[in-house]
Order: sequence, then structure tokens, then C-alpha cells
Amino acid sequence: MTLISRPWTLLLLGTVFLGVGTGCRHCGSHDEIVARLVEIHGPVSKELAKQPQSWQDAPSGATFAIGDAVRTQTGGSATVGLAAGGRVQLTERTTVRFLADGLHTRHLAIETGEAEVEPGASAIGVETTIGLAEVEAGSRVKVARDGQRLTVDVLIGGAEFDSVDGGAKRVVKAGHRFQVSIGGAGVETVEREADGRPVKSPVDAGAPTRDADTPRDAPAEGGMGPVVVEVQGAGVKAGASRTAVLASVEEGKTQLPPGSRLVVPGGASVTLSRGGDRLTVLGGTELEIGADGGPVVRVASGRVLVASQSPGTRVEVPGGSVDLVRVGEGRVQADVRVEHQTARVVSNRGEFSLHGKVRAAKVGPGESGTLDGKGDATADAITAAAADVSMPAGESATIHSPTGTAAVQLRRSDCSGDALVQITSGTTVRRTFARADDPATGIVQLPAGKHDYAVSCVETAAASPDQRGSVRVLADSGVAHLARTAASNVVDADGRHYHVLYQSVLPQMTFHWPGAPAAGAITFHASWPGGTDKAFPAPSGTAVLPAGAMAEGTYRYWFDVDAHPDQRSPDTSLAIAFDNAAPAAEIHSPTVGQPLTPTVHVSGVANEGSTVSVSGVALPLDGQSRFSGDLPGPPADHRVLAVRIAHPTHGNHYFIRTFAAPGAP
Repeated sequence: MTLISRPWTLLLLGTVFLGVGTGCRHCGSHDEIVARLVEIHGPVSKELAKQPQSWQDAPSGATFAIGDAVRTQTGGSATVGLAAGGRVQLTERTTVRFLADGLHTRHLAIETGEAEVEPGASAIGVETTIGLAEVEAGSRVKVARDGQRLTVDVLIGGAEFDSVDGGAKRVVKAGHRFQVSIGGAGVETVEREADGRPVKSPVDAGAPTRDADTPRDAPAEGGMGPVVVEVQGAGVKAGASRTAVLASVEEGKTQLPPGSRLVVPGGASVTLSRGGDRLTVLGGTELEIGADGGPVVRVASGRVLVASQSPGTRVEVPGGSVDLVRVGEGRVQADVRVEHQTARVVSNRGEFSLHGKVRAAKVGPGESGTLDGKGDATADAITAAAADVSMPAGESATIHSPTGTAAVQLRRSDCSGDALVQITSGTTVRRTFARADDPATGIVQLPAGKHDYAVSCVETAAASPDQRGSVRVLADSGVAHLARTAASNVVDADGRHYHVLYQSVLPQMTFHWPGAPAAGAITFHASWPGGTDKAFPAPSGTAVLPAGAMAEGTYRYWFDVDAHPDQRSPDTSLAIAFDNAAPAAEIHSPTVGQPLTPTVHVSGVANEGSTVSVSGVALPLDGQSRFSGDLPGPPADHRVLAVRIAHPTHGNHYFIRTFAAPGAP
């Protein structure tokens, strides 16, 4: 196998092997561009062949000639596009140099760190101390330098490796890796178990080699063939590689070769099929088509629904992959969403394995998990067996819980099938499914604090807008007394801005003009929200408006002397608002922890204008805003009841009551 016939060779030897002169820093033309920085994150620098050890900042778009080098520092990463096709991705603290043997065979030297190398339309030769490995087109390998050892992980596709003793060549496929010692100590392959642990075994010296007459793009024996793409919506674009120019893809079915880049904008969706693999790609997603025998796609960002009906489907994400292990009933098996180099997986029907480079995790039906860009996979336990509060999607509410936590179910009745529930709590995002055929799903255990949510229909996710809202959970027993009388507030007409908060009853307002003239009739003027002006007699510069005369809103007011407009107080503003910290209701019964009985008496007091209900049963208010009624008790296996108080301006509130077992003291 000769190097001259290959346009690029990857040198994996480091400074010891380079010292014998195989790599030439000065061969070829220094002026010809052989690589370009296409993406950088953090500090990245460049060294020119003519100025060794003189590193300078390298911006995105920087070019490299033979002998030049690129280096990422701590916290930095970079993607380099090769002029001959393909690319190299550098992690932090990695140095790659662009070299050549003579005028024809160019290669890379990875001097320090770790990089991922992907060939373009042709294979890339990987030279080691024991021979040459050929990385097939459409494949991807990760190369790590650790002292005198180089480790090569075959992530996608395969590599053909020379024998140590000149015997038969070895074929290393995706999911395996081989290690090379500088002195030629040996080669081994490492296959990962389902839980991510490596299992070492010797390389199969008798592994078959690809026949020289077999086309490189032909499916391997037992392969699943090309990826069929069905486009719905406008604006979908594709390119032959990650760095190729994108072209529009019309609606309907087509095929994309391995390594193709696919960009799906909002409002569009794409269905991908390959053998038994089936995925739905939603708007706002960018991915690459995987090679036959490897993952179906590599998702850079966005959202993919796994809809395969047979196990084995693999979706590659930053840090590892998501694999379908067992299929459940129904079409959509899981939702995979990649944001900021982190994949969040929520299983609907299927069982999945999250293969991380550092740790693996399993996610079963109704469960969720996270796989970050460093390869750390974790399973999340956020669901609950039964709901304390069940509320319609789109509603925002405050939940008053004696324990400070609440199991909340979000319902969306307009979905033709399952619904995906996403909860955002600060920087934490969690997801679960609400199944159309199981009313006991879509339940999330929420701690105290504010949580934003979005509920989307799975079957029509591209066309149906999300229903959004927020839930605030308070550690509150709901026994605080409501104010039953109006508060009295006094404000001056002195040019300042006054802010008055009220609790359950709108306040009585007294307005005073300091330094009002002793003679002449005085009138109080106020401009209501909306522009209506009202006037009231104000003897001695004082005006009293009864409780409820001024509703919530912002007012402007002033005094003047009748027939003497030049005698006027400063214009002053007043804002009246509801105190959100005030009790929304006063629950008299049931009390927290009372024994469960077949019938439960519910009573209390709510703010005027509220509506009260329990499990959809309305409890009307009397003239004193009191409510009372006897209702069936909750089931014995979940002894929880929620009283819903809704007010047109104060919002929705749920008061949780828990019961002791029947007959408990």
C-alpha cells in the first residue's frame, strides 16, 4: 500500500518518530493553503513554519500552509477544514501540524492532546510505527496522545490496519479501538459493553479484508442501505459534507449519502429511514448522516424523535450516543434534544442506553436522562406515580404545599397522540411524556420555586405550537387569615410617586395637600387609567375615597383652588397593586393530616371575585366570600386533595391537603 496514491496521510507518531525525518516541515509550497480554521471556541493560536515557537492568535478563517501548526489552549477547541477534503476537530490543549513527504503526500502530525479526524470523499492513511492504517471514507476516528502511546477509537465506519508481523490485515469497525506503542509493542481492540465499560480482546488477525474491487460506497454485507429522506415544509437544506455549500431540498422523498449535512429550519420536519431505523427530525435541527453500520445520524443541535420499531437504532450526540435497546408499544419511542453540547433524552415507550465516553446510563419508559459533551451520562428521577395537582397546559398557577413539593400533571387534550412535557427550573431542563392511552403519565415532581413549562404534541410537533406556562411551588399550609376589612392609606400631593399594595380588599384612600391655602374652595382631581378625569370636593385640602373606589392601576392626581388655577398642588402619581405575597385563600377544612374518610368537608374563605373548585366540582361563594361543601374523598392509594382558587387578576392557586390512613388517630 503506497502513500503516494493517497492525498492525505495522518502521522500518529509524535516527536520521537518525527525525529527520523519521515515528516518534512519544509517540503512542498509554503504558499499553498492546505487547511483553514472553520470554527473556534476559546483561545486558539497558530505557528508559522518560518517562525517556529512564535505563536500568535488564530481567528476563525485563518489558513495554514505546509509546516504550519494550530494549537488549542485550556478551554479552547477548534475545527479545521482540509483543502483536500475532510476535517479535524481539536479538543483543548491539542497541537496539530500540517506536513508533507515530497510534493504529493501530505499528512498531519498530532503532537499533543486529542483530535477527531474525518476523511472527505477519499480515505485517509494513518501511519504508525507498525504500519499503515487506512480510515475509510465516511468514517471518523478519535486520536489521543498519552506519552508514548497513541489510542485510536473508531467512532464511525472502519479502518484497515497492517499486521505487526506482516501477516493478514486487521479490520477494526466502529465501537472498537486500537492502541499503538511507539516501539511497536502491539495492537489491541477494545469493545464497549452496554454499560460503557471497555472489554479488552486481541485483534482478530483473521478478520476479512474488503475486496479491492468492491466500491467504497457499497453497503457492507448485512448493511441496511442508504438513508431515505422525506421532507415536509420549506427551507430544508443539505450538503455533501459538513463544510460543503448547502443546497435546498424540495418536499418529498430523496436519498442522502453518508457524511451529508442536513439543516432543518423551524416549521419544517424530515423523516429519515434506513432499514429498520426511523427518525423524525424537527425544526431547528442540524445533523449529519451516519455511515452504514454506524449511527443513523450525528446530531449537532436540535431535536430528533426516535420512531424505530426494532432495537439497534443509534443516534450519535456530543459525548457519545443514544441507543434503542428495547421497543415499546406506540410509534415514538423517545425524544432526543441537543442543546449547548448536552443531549437530553426522555423515553416515551422504549428502553435506551446512553453510551457516554466517561459513564453510561439506562433510561426506561417514562424516564429521562442526560449525556453531556464530556461523555458523562446520568438518569434523572423526576416522575411521580400519582399527581397532587392536575392542571391544563397553558395555565400558570401557584401551588401551596405543606411539604414544599408537589407532583404536578400537565394535561393537553388537543393532541391526537402523546404529548411531551418539558420543565425548566433555572438552568435545569427536564422532560417526560404524557401518553394518550395512559392518564397516569405526564406527572413531574417539583420542589419549591418557580418552574416554566412547555407541552407539545408529539405526532404533530412541527405544526402545533407549544402550550406554555409556569408553576410556582410554595411551602405554605394555606391557613393564614385573609384580611376581611379594607386597609386605610394616606398619601400626599407632593410630586412624589406612591405605591400601595393591598391584600384581599381594595384599600380606602385618603389624599392630603400639605400647605393647602386656608381660603377658597378646594377640589381634588384624579386621572383614572385609560384617561378619564374625575373631581371631588376636598375641604381643607383633604379627599377621602371609600374602599373599592380606586381599583388596581396607576393614577395621576392633584388639588387646585376653585377659580384660581394658579393655586395648585404638584402632580403626584399613585400605583395600586395586589400584594402577591398575600394569602389567596383561607382553608378551614380539611386540615393537613386528618384521617381519610369516604366524604370530605371542604370549607374556607377566598378573595372576592374568586371561583373555587375541587377536582372539577365547583364550590360557590356566599356574600361573605365563604365556600363550603361535602365531596368524595381521594383514593386510598393517593390520599391527596387540591382546592383550586381562581381569580381574574390574582391568578390561579392550588391548596394541597394530605390525609392520614383511614382510622388513624
